[in-house]
Amino acid sequence: MKRRVLVVDDNEINRAILIEMLRGEYNITEAEDGEEALEILKNEGKKISAVLLDIIMPKLDGFEVLRCMQGDPQLERIPVLVTTGSAESDSEVKALSLGASDFITKPYNTEVLKHRLWNLIHLRESADKIEASRIDELTGLYNRKSFLEEAAKMVAKKEAGYYVMSCFDIESFKIINDQYGTKTGDEVLKYIADTINRAIVSFGGVCCRVASDNFAMLYPCSFIGSKELEKNHRDTTTPPGIDHPIVVRIGRYIVNDLSLSVNAMYDRASMAEMSIRGRYDKHIAQYDETMRESLIREQQIVNEMYDALKDGQFEPWFQPQYNHASGALIGAEILVRWRRPNTGLLVPPNDFIPVFERNGFIYEMDKYIWESACLLIRKWIVEGNEPIPVSVNISRVDLFREDFFETITGFVKKYDVPVDLLRLEITESAFANSAKKLISVVNELIEYGFTVEIDDFGSGYSSLNILKDVPATVLKLDMKLLESSHDSKRAGSILESVVRMAKWLGMSVIAEGVETLDQADYLKSIGCYNIQG
Repeated sequence: MKRRVLVVDDNEINRAILIEMLRGEYNITEAEDGEEALEILKNEGKKISAVLLDIIMPKLDGFEVLRCMQGDPQLERIPVLVTTGSAESDSEVKALSLGASDFITKPYNTEVLKHRLWNLIHLRESADKIEASRIDELTGLYNRKSFLEEAAKMVAKKEAGYYVMSCFDIESFKIINDQYGTKTGDEVLKYIADTINRAIVSFGGVCCRVASDNFAMLYPCSFIGSKELEKNHRDTTTPPGIDHPIVVRIGRYIVNDLSLSVNAMYDRASMAEMSIRGRYDKHIAQYDETMRESLIREQQIVNEMYDALKDGQFEPWFQPQYNHASGALIGAEILVRWRRPNTGLLVPPNDFIPVFERNGFIYEMDKYIWESACLLIRKWIVEGNEPIPVSVNISRVDLFREDFFETITGFVKKYDVPVDLLRLEITESAFANSAKKLISVVNELIEYGFTVEIDDFGSGYSSLNILKDVPATVLKLDMKLLESSHDSKRAGSILESVVRMAKWLGMSVIAEGVETLDQADYLKSIGCYNIQG
């Protein structure tokens, strides 16, 4: 494909000579003065490979054109070959000082002109390729490799503790792509990149896009706690094009060990960020040594999870639900336990479930449990036993899977299970973000016939908007509301009010985590008869 060259000269004959010399090898655009040249460059600069520029022109001379080009980041990259008379050495020096790449004197030698022009274009294109290899194409930020190079230069200039390495991650970015499309997702990434870059660079820092929705930054410690940083954090959570705030996680490592490579500094910031993924109560974490140990344990879990699923190491355990007034068994919740075959020991759920939620494997494990529940209900029916409703957990990750509805209904159909016997528990914290999307999924489940339960109400998030907006039929109260309160009377009043309110809304209530008879009797006294524990 022919390159495009802009020829700028107020003399029509000079322009014609240059055009004739170059016509066979280049596409030519011409301008008769500096003003017209700048207008063309402003509108079509990305298409122009080089400029042939005369110096002496009316309106706007070549020197002013060069000054304007050097003041524009998009135009200063275009090589300029200045055309001069043989006795204009002062003009040549001035032009070169203003950013001209080279010059050629009149009368023009065709071969010299072509070679100089091609050399300039080739050098610029080679430089652009080198620069492009350092830049993320979508956002214009440094890529990881070039960021680490720039960060190393910066750290080498200062003492330990002067800089902070940060990792920045968008929570559940795939959901944004799925819900709004990849075009909007790309616009969100570009907005966030521009927002953080302006702030970080203004404080003498540097940032990059590591991959997908992950960014990294190195900046002075003085930036922490500044109003600019707080505003920057707020701005990144409200990108245009989507109708709800996004959740971002930031991990920080204060550079206090100059013997570390910048890659290791980045790893420590990344560990801090990973330590709070999936949490809705914490958005910023600072690295400490315990995180490394935690990450090693987490990696061991990740290494074993697929074999564990294949080998049936995940066991469904049942926690019964009773009516404390009648003593009747009214249902059960299936809890998952992981038994390691080599030791027979159980892996604590808090060790592996958060990991699976972060890496998406929770969906694979949940599908296994859902199918196990349906298989068991079918077995009860075939054996002539009276089946009881079985509750299974549905994670936030599950709800955003495109095939979730088809999967859960597929198990019900496959094992011919009455839909009211498979109850779906969704934790209240799942609705902390993207509530509109999740509510639409819940509505679809209810229309199909499922009983939807709000789980862990009172464990942390506890918004009345959930009771108002989510059309669930069962509310599961977490006894932690009483345990964590220093004022048991006040907590008890709140619990009683929630029970009463749920009943007004036509919801049945189950208290989970009930461990003593005193707790069960107390719950009965405030009108909550259904207990689990």
